Amino acid sequence: VAKLFQKIQEMVEEENNLVFVLI
Repeated sequence: VAKLFQKIQEMVEEENNLVFVLI
């Protein structure tokens, strides 16, 4: 479960970076 949560967190961080770049 910890690995899954970490993987999801990394995906969220990447999405946030993409959104930040778009702005």
